[in-house]
Amino acid sequence: METNTTSNNQTENPPEKDIGAVWVKKGQNGSQFLSFILDLNQFGINQKVNLVGFKNRNKKESKHPDFRIFPSNRDTAAKAPTKTATTPAVESVDLDI
Repeated sequence: METNTTSNNQTENPPEKDIGAVWVKKGQNGSQFLSFILDLNQFGINQKVNLVGFKNRNKKESKHPDFRIFPSNRDTAAKAPTKTATTPAVESVDLDI
């Protein structure tokens, strides 16, 4: 009788708890961006952080970052509810991840 070793291995060696998640989303203008949620509890900080990442339009050398990360509107709005935060405008690009 054959057993499923994959499910057994997952039970015996559970993966480390992740610290967040990333989604590929489309903005109102159709441009793609990354949406991050990071849970900093594993680092002793009782906070979840919402970030967004955009393809670096100014990349000219391999040492330049592929993406730039910014606080998301949700974080900014929660800290300063009287101001309306805007996400930086970017050109429409396929992230090709």
